Amino acid sequence: MLTTKEHVLVCLNEECAEVGKECDKALRFGLTDTAPDKKTLTNQELIVQELNDVLGTARLAVELGVLPVNWQDEKAQERKRDKIITNMVYAMNRGTLENGLLPFP
Repeated sequence: MLTTKEHVLVCLNEECAEVGKECDKALRFGLTDTAPDKKTLTNQELIVQELNDVLGTARLAVELGVLPVNWQDEKAQERKRDKIITNMVYAMNRGTLENGLLPFP
C-alpha cells in the first residue's frame, strides 16, 4: 500500500513520462500534426497540456508537503537553459544540429 506522498510521486513520474511521450510524437510527426484519435489537438498542444499536468501535480505535491513551497529556482532554470544553448551551439559547430531556431551562429 502506498502512502499519500508515494502516490503523488508516482503521479508526478507518470506526468513527466507523458511529456516525453508527446515530445516523441512531435519529433516523429511534427509539432503541428494531429493524431488520428485526437484530431482537435496538435502535438504541440498536447505537449502544453501535459506540461500543465506536471505543474498541477507539482502544485499538489507542494500542498501535501512532498515538495518544498520554494522548489522553483529561477537561477537554476537559467543555468539549465544556458547549458542547453551552449550544447546546441557545440552541436551546430560539430555539424550535428542545424541552426533553425537559435538567433546566433
